[in-house]
Amino acid sequence: MKLRCQNATTYTLGRERDQGSYTGEEMITYNTPVFSISAHGAGHLNVNVDFSLPSGIEIASAGAPQRKLISIDGSRSNGLRADVLQELPNNFEFRVSYVRKEDMNGVYIGDGVANARGDALYIPLSIPDNQKNTRILKINPENLTATAITHGILYSVRGGFAIPNSIAVTNEAVLALFDNEVWLMDTSLQIQGKFPYLNSTISAFLAHSDGDCCMIETNPDANVGMFSSYSYHFQLLRGRVGKNFHQKLDFSMGSQILLDNVTGFNQQPAIPGAPFWVPVSVSPMALSPSPVSPRNERIREAAICISGGVFVVGNNANSIRTLALQSTGREEAVVYGREGLEIYCAHSQADNEGLRISRVDNKAWKQTHSLSLPRGEGVANLTTDTRQRKPQDRDKASRSASMVISADGKFLFVSHGRSIFKIEAATLTLRDTFKVDLPCRLFHVGWGKPTQDTHPRYGAPSSCTLLYALGASYIGDGMKAKDNQFKTELYKIAIRD
Repeated sequence: MKLRCQNATTYTLGRERDQGSYTGEEMITYNTPVFSISAHGAGHLNVNVDFSLPSGIEIASAGAPQRKLISIDGSRSNGLRADVLQELPNNFEFRVSYVRKEDMNGVYIGDGVANARGDALYIPLSIPDNQKNTRILKINPENLTATAITHGILYSVRGGFAIPNSIAVTNEAVLALFDNEVWLMDTSLQIQGKFPYLNSTISAFLAHSDGDCCMIETNPDANVGMFSSYSYHFQLLRGRVGKNFHQKLDFSMGSQILLDNVTGFNQQPAIPGAPFWVPVSVSPMALSPSPVSPRNERIREAAICISGGVFVVGNNANSIRTLALQSTGREEAVVYGREGLEIYCAHSQADNEGLRISRVDNKAWKQTHSLSLPRGEGVANLTTDTRQRKPQDRDKASRSASMVISADGKFLFVSHGRSIFKIEAATLTLRDTFKVDLPCRLFHVGWGKPTQDTHPRYGAPSSCTLLYALGASYIGDGMKAKDNQFKTELYKIAIRD
């Protein structure tokens, strides 16, 4: 009986009992003892063999008895993960990858954010006992431990499902928009100020590392003129965060661009009285990496993914460009290419099982490529609101469809349920697939070694792509969560090239 192992890590794997290197292929017989596959700094995978059980291979569940002939147990792992690839008569194959996970003691409320250098991650969470109370953790990306945490007074009046419940990180500051109040902090999470938007609902909030900020605001006091046919008005606000003349952190919003006249592709508005492009929850938005647009406007563009397409906002309402995308459905995610010359969008199909990726040439303003990801796993919600909703209610729905791009612009990484896809950006060619335990959202892609330790015999792992994601499961009313109602995990995934 043959057992094959595909090593998808950058470690040299060892085989324990005989302390030799693991070759990745061996014959399993009646007298094969229990052995383990190890990677220095990433733990062990125990391989248990029991010929009294039915033929097959399984990944052991915690506390469950072995059910098949070969069982791979990850209880001693500190990052090593096994997934079954093939299960044929007398021929089994599995893959070993590196997926480090860390339990987060809090309820998921929004995406994590990395700083520009990639040496700090920031994670927003709500306190289970009272989800109106929020906190932000500063995380070391090497070992996933917290190095700083906000204390005391951060809050979201409307709880865990308040829109947008988002954070943003610049070179000098951390911004948190919980409900309709912006909290300004330094990079050590010391609070510097608070800026309320009490008459507003904010459906998207982002900042670039240089300090440019954007938000999409709904405000009944917006200056829209006397001829608007909408009850709810939407505008893009641009602003800055940074140090003022006195070298103190400051935050301000400046220009306003009305979005009511953006062409939408829905047959009916998702929210009665709102423009047709407006979604029922948050609006997926991305900021261009370039401070100059492809049309030579001296402005950092904002791209907003909408049902059936995408639109881009430049200097003013007259420069807004809208594009319908082929065979797309509900808006899920959007990201710019390396220089801002490409835009990538993710839309879920009507049956919620498919996810379609589109590539847009931002200069020629046309769709160039598309990719339908494999079906079989729906875009699951990370959080589920058990409250009854009214048609006009706008609460946050955190869905497991997200997208990040590598620093060199060569690869897209897309989450879809518990699956993570590696996609060649130029051609939208699917290259690899990875799995995590919970529905997840990606938030950062970097480069480095999964662990730093060096073994005298096997050496250290080589550098590779490092992907960071938050996985979560929560069902409740956004106010108080019991221990069995939520789980939040931070993932670090090492992907060899």
